[in-house]
Amino acid sequence: MSSRGDFFFVGRLVEGWLLAFVVSKSQSLSEPVQEMYQKSLGILENYRVLNVAITRAKYGLICVGNADVLSKGSKDFRDFIHSLRSSKCILSQNRFIASVRAHRASQ
Repeated sequence: MSSRGDFFFVGRLVEGWLLAFVVSKSQSLSEPVQEMYQKSLGILENYRVLNVAITRAKYGLICVGNADVLSKGSKDFRDFIHSLRSSKCILSQNRFIASVRAHRASQ
């Protein structure tokens, strides 16, 4: 795993990729941040950057974020979320933690 930005990985592959969308729209956000959300959701609006971000992993991709908020970012990301939901690849926080604990216990 690496903590470098997604532009570093253009043309490169990694074993696994953790893609964290760390800010979700919330009532508790300051007014300037809420205004930013109304204008743009950054990576979600640029399909090329999104493509690089989700296609770099050879064996595993973990995306962390609020699927409902992220699916409002662009048609491409909405389609990506829909595909993940259809494949039952989206886990709630509790289910993800339980899965990690089960994996650790089996080792």
